[in-house]
Amino acid sequence: MKKLFATALLLTAGVSMTAHAGFISGNYTLANGNAVALQGLEWMPLTYTAGLSRTDIEDGFTDRFEGGWNAGDWRYATRAETETLLVSLWDQTFDGWSGTNHAGANWFISTFGGIAFDDGYGDNRIAGTSNDDGFKNTDHSMFYFGEDGACFFTEDSSCFGTVVIAESYENYMMTYNVKTGRDELAYTPNTTPLGYFLDDLGLAAGRIDGNLSTTKTFARNDFGSLLVRIPSNGTPSTVPAPTAISLLVLGLCGLILQRRRKAYK
Repeated sequence: MKKLFATALLLTAGVSMTAHAGFISGNYTLANGNAVALQGLEWMPLTYTAGLSRTDIEDGFTDRFEGGWNAGDWRYATRAETETLLVSLWDQTFDGWSGTNHAGANWFISTFGGIAFDDGYGDNRIAGTSNDDGFKNTDHSMFYFGEDGACFFTEDSSCFGTVVIAESYENYMMTYNVKTGRDELAYTPNTTPLGYFLDDLGLAAGRIDGNLSTTKTFARNDFGSLLVRIPSNGTPSTVPAPTAISLLVLGLCGLILQRRRKAYK
């Protein structure tokens, strides 16, 4: 009984300590060996804010996992911070689709969340994909980022970006090569997975000064917010609602304690 009780306590502690394990900080290396530039910041996955407009976020919000955040607990990644992150994921050759862009795009979708084709939205997120126009198993995320006025002169607008992955594509693909300045073959049919970064959707590959923008009130299920904060050893202001496993473990602890009390009577 003591061993079972100790195991239950350890499981409970493990659940508690990993409640915020989904936040992104530290050092990451892509499958191709490139280092991810998180710039010493902690980043919130897009799954936490999917479906919320920037207006919903800026004055404080409740995330999709029932965590409550005050205004200022997180801030939007600046345009420079976003560009630095995406450039570290980009293969630095093809602006748009290519097989060589897959490693970084896949890391982004896997880590920040691919939120485009999920069922159970608003309850439990269930990863999904789409097959369309010759692409197989595509997933994407769109996200707000940037300071006010960074991509458009009015304060009611915001920069937005997009990252996309696909398992394969059934045709040849030509993409702009930023090093040679020409459209070149970036993918042959059904060879390797593809990734997609675009110059005016957060990447800033150097060909343009602009980035697309949208209104802060825009909200869609495949649209999240790229939020950052300075990492801290302290406990965040709130924690998400208990998971099913944590409730199960806590219930097990209660049952064990009840049996122990009866044994001592």
